[in-house]
Amino acid sequence: MDTQGESFLIRAIWKILLQIPDEQNDQFWLKATRDKHTATAGAYGLISVKDASDNK
Repeated sequence: MDTQGESFLIRAIWKILLQIPDEQNDQFWLKATRDKHTATAGAYGLISVKDASDNK
């Protein structure tokens, strides 16, 4: 639920009150990604690093 883009309050309520199976949560994430996030994206980007632990 933390990566869904919902407000803090909605995430807190979700975690406290709703214990849903992983499969159902995955389907919710896919639907939100398809209908909400990618539907409104004007462009996509990718950040790539050679070594994620290199802080130089």
